[in-house]
Formats: sequence, structure tokens, C-alpha cells
Amino acid sequence: MAYFSEDFAETLVLLGHGRALWFGEEPVQLGDVGFLAAGSFHRVFNAVHPQGVQDDCGTAQSSRAHVPKNFEPFRYDETADVQQTKVSECECIVNVERVDDAVTQLPSGTGTTSSTSPELPARFLGHQYQCIGDSGDGAMLLFDDGATTTTLVCHAEIRQYVLKYIPEWTSFATTKSGTKLKVDDLIFVSGYTTISATQPVACVAVHNAQPGDILSFRRSWNSSSMFHVHTQPTPGRSHSTKPLSVSERVIPCPAASKEYNTSSERCIFLHYYSVTAGRRFGRRVVRKVPEHLRLFPGVPSTGSALSDGLKPCVGDDSDVQSEVCTPC
Repeated sequence: MAYFSEDFAETLVLLGHGRALWFGEEPVQLGDVGFLAAGSFHRVFNAVHPQGVQDDCGTAQSSRAHVPKNFEPFRYDETADVQQTKVSECECIVNVERVDDAVTQLPSGTGTTSSTSPELPARFLGHQYQCIGDSGDGAMLLFDDGATTTTLVCHAEIRQYVLKYIPEWTSFATTKSGTKLKVDDLIFVSGYTTISATQPVACVAVHNAQPGDILSFRRSWNSSSMFHVHTQPTPGRSHSTKPLSVSERVIPCPAASKEYNTSSERCIFLHYYSVTAGRRFGRRVVRKVPEHLRLFPGVPSTGSALSDGLKPCVGDDSDVQSEVCTPC
């Protein structure tokens, strides 16, 4: 059973944070090669440490039988080619910028509390964001205590490596997994984003906004992951203008579930290369998502495709120019 629906996972892809995962029991590592199915990542082998990582069958890659024919490991400089960044508690993605913020810890017994556990005080967080741009649509992703993104920044080397070996990987992965896979089903993990195992995540989409519209966020995280947004339209807006609307969705913390192996961190996004057309949002490249799969249809999805067909889902790839937004 998944913790959130496939259409929501696709929306998170659209927002530029790689591919959202429903489960994260097995640690994801740089250089993992595998495929995505039902919201989970299935590792076939690791291209960096072929003998030091177990596949999803629990078999250590201790022999050539567990890697593709003519396998050559991907090599990178761990000092120069690995970048680790902190993502703030609120990550603006499209057409929204922060104009004011204030954080307040409410005293016990005050504020919004869980309906199931009314004795638990809420952590109250207030932010104000101003809509920018002319598209009328915007989106953002909210965390409680922030997230950590680890990525490989040697983009050219990854592209060359994937293009050279992916045909052999596809045949190997099909045989090993028992699932008929195509070339564009396989991904090379170039990064991942992790949060604490007890942290919820929220997604907000804004529609029919005008430049200058203010979004006032009043968030409260507690055992029910309660979340709410207040909007403040621009004074003097025409009555004929479509009303400003906000859609919100919270991904609850799965740590209490018996299906989830609680640990200090969980991977919520994969950033990866694969051989399909890409779309770019700010500093991120994401997959094109069909309109009918989006939770929030209408969120901007235009961008420049990579000339060689590969798509890194995160990173500052200097040979690809953004056509959509400037992240805050």
C-alpha cells in the first residue's frame, strides 16, 4: 500500500525534485542502476561499487554474474564531483518568492492541535510569499526541518557513460528482474534527497495568481500533519478575474507504519539520468508528465529539452539553459 498516489508522485516530478519514492527501506546510493515501479526504486546493480552493494534480491554483487557483460565501473572524484546541499524548510519552485517569514513555537495547549491527540501542541510556522511572473500558476514544496540533497556534478561524464552502456544494462536488467524493460525504463541515480524519517512533506500549487498576490502560510505539523494556507489577493483585483486558488497536499510521515523500516533518514526523491526527453525547471531537469497524470493540472510544464536526450533531475548543468523560472 502506497502512502500517496501515483498522480501526486508525478506532480513532485513536475516540481523539479526528481522522482518521488513511496518507500525507502533500502538506502539509495550514487551510481545505482535500476528502474521505477509502483513508486519504488528497484536496484539492479551499482555502477560505482559493483562488489559492495546488495541488489534488491539481497544478493551482494560479489561476482561478474551480478553485473552486466563488459561491465566497467563509473569512476568519479569523491571530493570534487559530489555536492551536498541543504534544502530549506520551504523550497520555492515556480513563480513564487518569499517576502517575509516568521517562526513561532506555540506554548503547550494553544494553537491548532491534532483531532486525535488534542494534548499535542502544534509547531506554528508563518511565511508570506509573493506571486511573480505572468503564468498565473505556481508551486512550492514544504518541509518541516529541511532536507539534504546529495548529487554528482560530473554531468558530461555521466551522460557519456550512460549512453555507452545502457543497451547492455537493459538486457541484463530484463533477465535479472524477470520484467521486460526498455532502454528508457532504466535510470542511473546521480543524486538523492533525504529527510528525517519522522518528517512530513507538503506540496502547494497556486492557480490564477496575478503578480503581487500574497500567499500567507500558516502551517502546523503535529501527529496528524495538519497544514493550511491562507491567501491574500492583490487589492483592487477585477471581479471578472478568476479567483486565486490554492491546492495543498501533505505526504504523511510513514515511520509509524509496520510496512516501513524506521531509520534516521528516508529518501524521498531520486535525481537521475535516463535516455528520454527532459524538461527543465530552474536548476532542475524533470520528466515530462502527461496532463492526465498530474494532481494539479495546469502547473507550468514547458522547458528546454536536452539535445542528447538525457535528463539529469537535479544539478546545475551549465550546457542547459532554463526557460521557465528562477528558483529562490
